[in-house]
Amino acid sequence: ITIPCPDRGTFSCIRLSPDGRTIGTTFGASKEREIAKLWDSQSGDLRLTISGDHSHICSLAFSPGGDEIALGCAWRTVLRDAKTGKELQRFNEPDGIVTAIAYSPDGNWIASSGPSGVVKVRRIRTGTEERSFVHGKGQSLFRRDPLCEVMCVAFSPNGKFILGGASQFGGHVWDFESGQEHRLR
Repeated sequence: ITIPCPDRGTFSCIRLSPDGRTIGTTFGASKEREIAKLWDSQSGDLRLTISGDHSHICSLAFSPGGDEIALGCAWRTVLRDAKTGKELQRFNEPDGIVTAIAYSPDGNWIASSGPSGVVKVRRIRTGTEERSFVHGKGQSLFRRDPLCEVMCVAFSPNGKFILGGASQFGGHVWDFESGQEHRLR
C-alpha cells in the first residue's frame, strides 16, 4: 500500500501497531501537522483521523497492546484510544515539542524527548515524571542547542534499558533502574 502525504509535505513519524494491522502517521512540513492518522495496513483505508488542540504532532507510538496511542506534540504528550481517538490522558511538556515518544514493553511507562536533550520517563498511571536521562552531559539543560535535540527514543525489549539518539552527542544507552550510562563500543 501507499500512504499519501498531504500537500507535498513530509512524514514526521510512521509506526506499525504491535499486531501489524494499523499504521500510524504524523506529518511534519504540512498543513496537516496538527493531525495524526491511523490506516488499515492491509487495505490502506483510513481508519481514524485524530485532531484537536494539538499545535503540532511530531511523534506517535502504539502501546504494547495496541489499544492506545501516544502523540508527542508541542508542549504536551497526549494518550488516546486507538479505536475511537478519545483522549485518555495528557501530560504537559515544558521543554517544547516532543520529537520522540515510546512506551515501555510492560506498558507502565512512557518516554518522551525533545530539544532539551533530556529523555523524560513518566509512570502512565499517575502521570508523574519519575526518571530523566540527559544527553550531552547536561549542556542542553542551560541553553537550547539544536545539536542536542533528542530525535529518537526506545526501550529495550526486556525494558531494562532506555535508548536515545541526539544529533551532536550520538546514541546513548542507560540502565532504566540505575540510570547508569552504558558505552557502546
